[in-house]
Amino acid sequence: MFNIVAVSDFNMGAMENKGLNVFNDKYVLALPETATDADYAAIEAIIAHEYFHNWTGNRITCRDWFQLCLKEGLTVFRDHEFSADQRSRPVKRVAEVRALKAHQFPEDQGPLAHPVRPRKFREINNFYTSTVYEKGSEVVRMIRTLLGAHVFRAGMDLYFARHDGQAVTIEDFVACFEEASGRDLTQFALWYHQAGTPNLNVEATWSARDKTFRLDIEQSTPPTPGETRKKAMHIPLAFGLLGANGKELAWESVEGATVSGGVIHLKKRKHAVVFRGVQSRPVASLNRSFSAPVTLHFAQGDADRTFLARHDTDAFSRWQAINDLVTAALIKATKAARGGKAPLFDAALIALLGQIAADDSLEPAFRALALQLPGETEIAREIGDNVDPDSIHAAREALSRAIGANHRASLRMIAETLSTPVAFSPDAASAGKRALANVLIDHLGAGSGEPGIRGATLPRRDQHDGSGRRARHASAALRRNRDGE
Repeated sequence: MFNIVAVSDFNMGAMENKGLNVFNDKYVLALPETATDADYAAIEAIIAHEYFHNWTGNRITCRDWFQLCLKEGLTVFRDHEFSADQRSRPVKRVAEVRALKAHQFPEDQGPLAHPVRPRKFREINNFYTSTVYEKGSEVVRMIRTLLGAHVFRAGMDLYFARHDGQAVTIEDFVACFEEASGRDLTQFALWYHQAGTPNLNVEATWSARDKTFRLDIEQSTPPTPGETRKKAMHIPLAFGLLGANGKELAWESVEGATVSGGVIHLKKRKHAVVFRGVQSRPVASLNRSFSAPVTLHFAQGDADRTFLARHDTDAFSRWQAINDLVTAALIKATKAARGGKAPLFDAALIALLGQIAADDSLEPAFRALALQLPGETEIAREIGDNVDPDSIHAAREALSRAIGANHRASLRMIAETLSTPVAFSPDAASAGKRALANVLIDHLGAGSGEPGIRGATLPRRDQHDGSGRRARHASAALRRNRDGE
């Protein structure tokens, strides 16, 4: 039986006490009049997380505090997978990676960097970090990528059967996957013991004469406190080679690394991976679904990125290509704004974003994500230093204005369709439609300069209004703008 108690005065989200879980009531109770879509998603995820702790944390618990990622990282992975199944898998994955880059990557690069399994502590609370939770989840995800979903499930089943009622270690956990797969995961286990975010530098070469495509890949991990010399990691790099028609290209043979199941297994500091029998120049899609928590440095031109943004069969990588193009354009526009010039954007980028908005083959939640401009903090992080917030803001406003002005008719038509008042439902599909309508209306408002549209929205679940009145106001504003043209 799963028993919970919800209290207002609780300084955490929830706690998985066996027999009676304790929740902050914010993560249990919701009213349509006040709760946002994000609130409903958080309730769903947090209840799932604490429920999953029954096995990963309670029935099988940690031998000591140094094994905390075995409880938290593993359970975060499980609740991520649950939310991906319940909602949009690509959108959920993007959210996870964004959070990882915003919080865990800086932790890895700073004075508090530590391994997923820390070696020492001054206070137990110091163990509750993004590295233990989020990077710990990514390590479990990599095990599944390395072994495949079927073998991974066999390893998890073995773990539950063998260690029910025990207090265990990370070595016990990894051993189950070694036994289920028959593979040695010693090098991979460095992800638990070595701090820092690995860097991957990649160069691609295509030979039309030899029909070969070569990837030169070098991995390195910057020094962290107490660790100046880093060992080479086992990095699973998911990839695809796309042809001119947007479909996956075949190859006859590959050398320089083990390649299986769409994954390049990087185990050395340098690899020269050569694909032979490739009949036309491919466009490489690397680190698909963010298969490894690494920083990827891969110089691709705008033409290749635009191609991936239109055709990549991996939804995460497609979003990444769109986001890379938009981020580069915003950084360029920020420099222009700082120099007193009007930000300008390539017509190809504006056309691409319009096509994404109108592509009914893409789920609304994904389209909303693709059309949502990177935040000012994200842009500042990419710029790195000497940041000018006003110029970043001006650049974002200029791009939103360009999108709205150049695609006014199509965006309005889509937004009007989505703005039809319906009974509120917190389900994922409805939330995705609201998210898309909100983004489109924001761009339309920026593009028209009309405050009536700028301020009118659907019943935004990222704001507090569950009555449906905003949907009617949004539709009315859109109709007024259309009729007034």
